[in-house]
Amino acid sequence: MPGDPVEVVTGDAALTDQYAGLVPACLVLVCGVFGNMTDDDVRRTIGYCTQLCAHGGTVVWTRGRWEPDLVPQICNWFADRCFELGWVSDPAEGWGAGAHRFTAAPVPLERGARMFTFVGHHPRTGPDRDRSLTDLHPERTGGPPRRQPNRPAEPRTDRPGRPADG
Repeated sequence: MPGDPVEVVTGDAALTDQYAGLVPACLVLVCGVFGNMTDDDVRRTIGYCTQLCAHGGTVVWTRGRWEPDLVPQICNWFADRCFELGWVSDPAEGWGAGAHRFTAAPVPLERGARMFTFVGHHPRTGPDRDRSLTDLHPERTGGPPRRQPNRPAEPRTDRPGRPADG
């Protein structure tokens, strides 16, 4: 609401205790999260959004659109929990984002619960900083691994009349 302060909490976003005294909120951001957990944890986290979001509040979320594209199912899971779709990105964009408005009364916060667990990398240090997600999980991004830094490039032979390295 206008004039309301914004409070930033540094802590494990998966633990419901981090939100005690701060919910229900008018705006809940679940960005950079859904692509780093199992589908079951995505569904479970959406269920917890009924505890995090105030009536009439909005959840904004993001998720990569690699195959299989989970974005349509995410929208269905929000709808099943009384969230009305406000906007979702077009699949042609190659990335997924959405905004859903909560139309029900918030559920009391369940204390001491873990909403999700990140998978595929260490939960505190994250993925290898020298490698992109494409390098780590090419099957999730639809492309082959990229050339690693400090490795010589393959000679170019696709430009007739020019030197291969030019």
